[in-house]
Amino acid sequence: MDSEIDSYSGFYDNNHLLSTGMAGYLKEKTITELHFCGLAADICVYYTILDSILEGFSAVLVEDASRPLYPDKFDDIKCELAKLGVRIIKSNELSG
Repeated sequence: MDSEIDSYSGFYDNNHLLSTGMAGYLKEKTITELHFCGLAADICVYYTILDSILEGFSAVLVEDASRPLYPDKFDDIKCELAKLGVRIIKSNELSG
Protein backbone atom coordinates (compact mmCIF):
# COMPACT_ATOMS: atom_id res chain seq x y z
CA MET A 1 0.00 0.00 0.00
CA ASP A 2 2.88 2.35 0.76
CA SER A 3 6.39 1.69 -0.54
CA GLU A 4 7.82 3.57 2.45
CA ILE A 5 6.15 1.32 5.05
CA ASP A 6 6.99 -2.35 5.47
CA SER A 7 4.10 -4.76 5.59
CA TYR A 8 4.31 -8.43 6.52
CA SER A 9 0.54 -8.87 6.60
CA GLY A 10 -1.89 -8.87 3.73
CA PHE A 11 -4.33 -6.93 5.92
CA TYR A 12 -2.28 -4.12 7.51
CA ASP A 13 1.06 -2.39 7.56
CA ASN A 14 3.41 -3.47 10.36
CA ASN A 15 2.23 -0.65 12.62
CA HIS A 16 -1.46 -1.45 12.03
CA LEU A 17 -2.01 2.13 10.92
CA LEU A 18 -3.03 1.43 7.33
CA SER A 19 -5.47 -1.21 6.17
CA THR A 20 -5.07 -2.82 2.75
CA GLY A 21 -8.85 -3.11 2.45
CA MET A 22 -8.66 -6.88 2.09
CA ALA A 23 -10.81 -7.61 5.16
CA GLY A 24 -13.62 -5.40 3.90
CA TYR A 25 -13.44 -6.90 0.44
CA LEU A 26 -13.60 -10.47 1.76
CA LYS A 27 -16.43 -9.63 4.15
CA GLU A 28 -18.39 -8.07 1.27
CA LYS A 29 -18.05 -11.41 -0.52
CA THR A 30 -19.30 -13.16 2.67
CA ILE A 31 -16.05 -15.09 3.03
CA THR A 32 -15.66 -16.54 6.52
CA GLU A 33 -12.78 -19.02 6.22
CA LEU A 34 -9.39 -18.31 4.66
CA HIS A 35 -6.72 -20.81 3.63
CA PHE A 36 -3.09 -19.71 3.77
CA CYS A 37 0.13 -21.01 2.28
CA GLY A 38 3.32 -19.60 0.83
CA LEU A 39 6.90 -18.64 1.34
CA ALA A 40 8.00 -17.04 4.55
CA ALA A 41 5.39 -19.06 6.45
CA ASP A 42 6.94 -17.85 9.68
CA ILE A 43 6.75 -14.19 8.70
CA CYS A 44 4.32 -12.99 6.00
CA VAL A 45 1.97 -15.96 6.16
CA TYR A 46 2.09 -15.92 9.97
CA TYR A 47 1.28 -12.21 10.34
CA THR A 48 -1.45 -12.39 7.71
CA ILE A 49 -3.04 -15.30 9.60
CA LEU A 50 -2.88 -13.35 12.89
CA ASP A 51 -4.55 -10.35 11.30
CA SER A 52 -7.20 -12.53 9.65
CA ILE A 53 -8.13 -13.86 13.09
CA LEU A 54 -8.30 -10.31 14.46
CA GLU A 55 -10.66 -9.49 11.61
CA GLY A 56 -12.94 -12.39 12.58
CA PHE A 57 -12.08 -14.94 9.91
CA SER A 58 -11.44 -18.63 10.49
CA ALA A 59 -7.94 -19.55 9.32
CA VAL A 60 -6.42 -22.69 7.87
CA LEU A 61 -2.69 -23.13 7.27
CA VAL A 62 -1.80 -25.51 4.44
CA GLU A 63 1.47 -26.68 5.93
CA ASP A 64 2.98 -28.65 3.05
CA ALA A 65 2.39 -25.72 0.67
CA SER A 66 4.35 -23.37 2.94
CA ARG A 67 8.01 -22.87 3.75
CA PRO A 68 9.43 -20.93 6.70
CA LEU A 69 12.59 -18.83 6.57
CA TYR A 70 13.52 -20.11 10.03
CA PRO A 71 12.47 -23.79 10.23
CA ASP A 72 13.72 -24.12 13.83
CA LYS A 73 11.08 -21.66 15.04
CA PHE A 74 8.23 -22.84 12.85
CA ASP A 75 7.06 -25.58 15.23
CA ASP A 76 6.55 -22.96 17.95
CA ILE A 77 4.62 -20.77 15.52
CA LYS A 78 2.39 -23.69 14.51
CA CYS A 79 1.66 -24.41 18.19
CA GLU A 80 0.76 -20.77 18.77
CA LEU A 81 -1.52 -20.73 15.73
CA ALA A 82 -3.21 -23.97 16.79
CA LYS A 83 -3.91 -22.44 20.22
CA LEU A 84 -5.57 -19.54 18.42
CA GLY A 85 -7.88 -21.95 16.62
CA VAL A 86 -6.04 -22.16 13.30
CA ARG A 87 -6.46 -25.53 11.61
CA ILE A 88 -3.22 -26.90 10.20
CA ILE A 89 -3.71 -29.28 7.30
CA LYS A 90 -1.89 -30.90 4.39
CA SER A 91 -2.83 -30.03 0.80
CA ASN A 92 -4.34 -33.47 0.20
CA GLU A 93 -6.98 -32.59 2.83
CA LEU A 94 -8.35 -29.75 0.71
CA SER A 95 -11.68 -30.50 -0.86
CA GLY A 96 -12.27 -29.67 -4.51
